[in-house]
Amino acid sequence: MATHEIGDKIYYTGDNRTGDYDGMNRARWLTVESVSPDAVVLRDADDPDYVLHVVPSAIGDTYRGHHDPRYVTWDAYNAYHRERYRAHLRDALPESEKASRVRCSECGRVFDLTNENDANEWSFGHDCE
Repeated sequence: MATHEIGDKIYYTGDNRTGDYDGMNRARWLTVESVSPDAVVLRDADDPDYVLHVVPSAIGDTYRGHHDPRYVTWDAYNAYHRERYRAHLRDALPESEKASRVRCSECGRVFDLTNENDANEWSFGHDCE
């Protein structure tokens, strides 16, 4: 179970209903305001009256793009979307190029293995920064 600190960002996945409603349960970013063994107090910076008290175990450290868990950490949210973006980039390559090209899982850079410089960087390492 992750530990949470004051100031951490938590993503509330919102209500899974679609259509028009008052927006009370819309997805939103919340900030940890206080932490105790029994509760984490979350506040919406855009709507200071919106405060939630949740048990620490309700905040997940893995996000799968839906409403379970209801709350996820900043890192979990970003990891999910980073992987979705990488998958999109992989899928965007034409089939003819997929066999000769590889993508770094850390930085997303595509290496053309038919190019000697790219092949050497891929084989012997490259700087992902």
